[in-house]
Amino acid sequence: MFNLRNRRRSKRNVGQIAVERFEDRTLLSSVIQVDNGFGTNGQLNVPAAVDGVVQNSGRVLITRPQGIGGGNDTVVIQAFNSQGVLDSTYGTNGIVSGLTPSTSIDATPLFLVLRPNDGGAIVVGQTRLNGETGQRFFLAAVDSAGNSVNTFGFQGTTTLLATDQDAIVDAIADNAGRLLLVRQSSTTGYYVQRFGANGLPDGSFGPQGKRFMLSSSLIPTDIAVQADNTVLVPTTFGSFSSTVFVMSFNGTNGTVGFPFSLPLAEASAVDARIAIDSSGQIYLAAKSQTETFIDFNNTYITSTVQIQRFSSTYLRDTGYAYSQNTSTTQNGTSIELGDLAVQANGQVLMSLNNKSLQPRQEQPTILRLKGDATPDVTFDDDGFFSPVLPSRANGDLQLLPMVNGQLLTLTPLAALNTSTPGSLLFSRYYVGSTPPTGQAEDIYLFNPDTGILNVQRSLGNTFQQQTVANWGADPNWDTVVGDFDGDQKLDFAGRNSAGRWMVYLAGPKQTQDWGNWNNAVTWNRVTVADFNSDGRDDILGQLPGGHWWVALSNGIRFVNEFFGRWQANGWIDFEYGDFTGDGKADVLGLLDNGSWILGVSTGTHFNARFRGKWAAAPAWQEIVSGDFDGDGTMEIAGRTTGGQWWLGEFGTNLRVQTSFMNTWANADPNTPVLTGDFNGDGRTDLLGAATNSGWLMTQGNGSTYQTVDYFGIVPLAGGNTSVVGDFNGDGRDDVASFNFSTGRFFTSMSTGTFFQQSLQSVISGFDADFSLGAGEIIP
Repeated sequence: MFNLRNRRRSKRNVGQIAVERFEDRTLLSSVIQVDNGFGTNGQLNVPAAVDGVVQNSGRVLITRPQGIGGGNDTVVIQAFNSQGVLDSTYGTNGIVSGLTPSTSIDATPLFLVLRPNDGGAIVVGQTRLNGETGQRFFLAAVDSAGNSVNTFGFQGTTTLLATDQDAIVDAIADNAGRLLLVRQSSTTGYYVQRFGANGLPDGSFGPQGKRFMLSSSLIPTDIAVQADNTVLVPTTFGSFSSTVFVMSFNGTNGTVGFPFSLPLAEASAVDARIAIDSSGQIYLAAKSQTETFIDFNNTYITSTVQIQRFSSTYLRDTGYAYSQNTSTTQNGTSIELGDLAVQANGQVLMSLNNKSLQPRQEQPTILRLKGDATPDVTFDDDGFFSPVLPSRANGDLQLLPMVNGQLLTLTPLAALNTSTPGSLLFSRYYVGSTPPTGQAEDIYLFNPDTGILNVQRSLGNTFQQQTVANWGADPNWDTVVGDFDGDQKLDFAGRNSAGRWMVYLAGPKQTQDWGNWNNAVTWNRVTVADFNSDGRDDILGQLPGGHWWVALSNGIRFVNEFFGRWQANGWIDFEYGDFTGDGKADVLGLLDNGSWILGVSTGTHFNARFRGKWAAAPAWQEIVSGDFDGDGTMEIAGRTTGGQWWLGEFGTNLRVQTSFMNTWANADPNTPVLTGDFNGDGRTDLLGAATNSGWLMTQGNGSTYQTVDYFGIVPLAGGNTSVVGDFNGDGRDDVASFNFSTGRFFTSMSTGTFFQQSLQSVISGFDADFSLGAGEIIP
């Protein structure tokens, strides 16, 4: 990333700074990546679906009602292959129907349960039989290929007794494929019921397959099965106890016990989730809260979410504990438990649902913990990932079993209107320990003299030029790039002489007018970042008087928001990024007296504070920012006029902590420094040109920094500009360079230790006014 003093010399560099910030968030600071090989942009949205599971092959199964005679008369299972496309090899052209009793009317599915022993599935639903007025529950089983299991109940279905009309609150299958239901009776409280492989109540588990809770006051919140088929059910007493009690049901005879419990931080235990890893260790997540009466209109609520680990024999691991505290009012926001899962490497995933009442909104997030129960900041911003949803969430995000190291999530979405049903959104992600190899990135080329926007589409080793928009010539185009609609593709935005922001959206491949900035004033420091952590990029600008304004993206347009005012003059440099680890981009400024001022974003304002000092001007020749140690937050690196590089980190108190990196003794001071992950280790590297026309590289390993004196030959002499991106999709950043006088387009493809140079093409009319940007543009 270029020094801001030099960046403003031409509009070309505005585009470059924006895309490099974009890469910092999506490639360096975040390991979780959308899998664009699934569905549309990594998502599969299934209308009217009620529940879903994933088989070991990656095939997704959903269940939904289907009307025949004007109502929801039957229930079906629908299959989608591992690419998110309807799987015609499953059932009949991808659908299994006829899953309800023969005289069923108005059937609705409640749960779809995967049988882990054979990949088959069981539908748990509710229906009314012809001639009856009351509701019954029913069960229906299919094998892994979508064929009805005729040995299950009567020709594949089981109808429960008419007296069993109370609630079914959860369902799972044990390792032998036997169905377990958590049920609620209005007279006897909660109980667990097990069904055999024949679809009938399993008497070996208890009378009619039932085992009741040891107290009618216990409220079950989740269910899990150990390797020996022992059933574990976490329970709470509601407001009467601050402890989660885990009940066990013996897998052989259903004998009930209380093997372990978890005391919580607040007065009342309100919810809990349980998960078991491949080695048998048990993870228990729980939420507790304390309510403090303020007045008749308000109650102050303090909530704490905790996670604790236990051995397979129920011994508490005192070295593993996580806790997160929030406070709110009764009418404010709340954090609800969603789901809990464990990756194969022992890292824990927990979904949370951030709910607000005014306005009504739900925002699911996923937290990943490392093996020591601390947030994995390489997963995404401070360990938390907020998925981008096409419409409002209407329930908790579920974490489905991982297949081939890919995470599949399921989120219920609200109906768009009263005439359409809600839907289930399946999203698939790569969630490895380092950023995955992905799609080769493309390059935007914008010529303001013609208004033509081209894309150099990467084919891996070569590029193919495509024209995607023509905005018309304007000598004052000011351009930036970013993901403005949150679809994980790089968009292109330009502000014309009239002040209108035109945005080319790479997903729908169309240009839209997204709003206006005052064209009677000069806008400085125009930069792109996500300043409110909603998964969409925003545009920041500063007026000559020091006023900060942000064009916040809502996915369809920009909404201008005043973020505060700083002193107008006396600044050496500005850097932008998430320096606090809260997921929102901040502004960091260096005054000419060496003072660092950090403006921490609240989402609507910058809270500015003094954060320490460096040497005063003119000691600094170059200042850049990036995630140099791979901890998920941004740091700064500064090069003195003597060639020394110094690292500035912001600790828990947000005071700058400075350490020496290395010295570039033979660097060319006239060539801007580039940043990127050139060796694919998830950390930002520094790249510059030496006086002997070679590339200089500084790579960090998290604690020390080493200078690689030779990374190849800089391909173009004289005036040129470069942009960084992963142009062959190998997980390592590369460099694309363009010559101002000849238009020659070179790539320097990184092998991790060296650049391989290639002349790609000659860009007609290329000059210093062109704007560049690199990222995933064309699938």
